[in-house]
Amino acid sequence: IAEDDNRKKGEMVLLVHGYRDAGEQQLPDEALRTLTILTKELPLKKAAALVAEIHQLKKNALYKWGLENLGE
Repeated sequence: IAEDDNRKKGEMVLLVHGYRDAGEQQLPDEALRTLTILTKELPLKKAAALVAEIHQLKKNALYKWGLENLGE
């Protein structure tokens, strides 16, 4: 430490968390299960709206997941 001036400064790096885009938000498994069940009886748009209200999630994220994974 005595030989390196940078170490004397007491500096350190702390990485708390990287930036995550809202689109990368993970949807809870229970919400996805609910959406899958409801889309058997309802249009995806309506099912996504109901699941969003029940699980307090964003409707658009659920709708997008449904389009990509449920073949709607």
